[in-house]
Amino acid sequence: MRDNFDLKPDLVTYTILIDNVCNMKNLREATRLVKVLKKEGFKPDCFVYNTIMKGYCMLSNGSEAIGVYNEMKEEGVEPDLVTYNTLIFGLSKSGRVKEAKKILRVMTEKGHFPDTVTYTSLMNGLCREGDALGALALLEEMEVRGCSPNSCTYSTLLHGLCKARLFEKAKELYGVMKAGDMKLETAAYATFVRALCREGRIAEAYEVFDYAVEIHLSGRRKLKNKAILSNWFCCFELTMSTSCPERRLHAIYYTRAFFQALCICAQLLFRESSGGNIKP
Repeated sequence: MRDNFDLKPDLVTYTILIDNVCNMKNLREATRLVKVLKKEGFKPDCFVYNTIMKGYCMLSNGSEAIGVYNEMKEEGVEPDLVTYNTLIFGLSKSGRVKEAKKILRVMTEKGHFPDTVTYTSLMNGLCREGDALGALALLEEMEVRGCSPNSCTYSTLLHGLCKARLFEKAKELYGVMKAGDMKLETAAYATFVRALCREGRIAEAYEVFDYAVEIHLSGRRKLKNKAILSNWFCCFELTMSTSCPERRLHAIYYTRAFFQALCICAQLLFRESSGGNIKP
């Protein structure tokens, strides 16, 4: 750039480069670029530091993220809401929930109020540690503070409660979500259905499955796919509920049928989305 066009990179150019190498998980190069940026007389801003912190957090490297946070404060750069949310996400992801809670207190003292992202990140960390009830308590706290949970919040909690085998609490949460017409991520329904099946609560699993189909599909597409998905679900249920030795051969059969039904469903959805013009 310098040699061919006699142009000098500015702060925006360096920021774009740093963002790209962080997305490629090349944090060593990102750190080198920051040093070059400083050498050229530029001062990294909050966005640059947040970008590098995000890169470390995606790698579950909370220690390096904290290091970047301390460096930006030493350089006189004031952290913003994104800074604190990034740190809380990274620390929670790497199993350092206590430190994440300390950051929560700091951000509140600095006048930055936690939002849905903040609470959901903490809930995820608590659920990873097996403290699903602690995560549920955070839901009450965020609602008291006037912060509305979203589908990611409910999905995180539902997964954590199922993992902790707190099925009654999971059912209560599901009921609240359903009453509020909340549309969860597809994986959350699958987790809940799978957990209920493993507990032998087949009728409840069917109810969750029907609601998931109802809320995610509509019109003729819903009726067409529901028949196929129902077959898929029946095969799944039979496979999961088969525990007697004499029925293991049946389990093998239904497992094969499960994958066949899943393939049929995928082909149908592909044809509908492509208008039948593209062959899989």
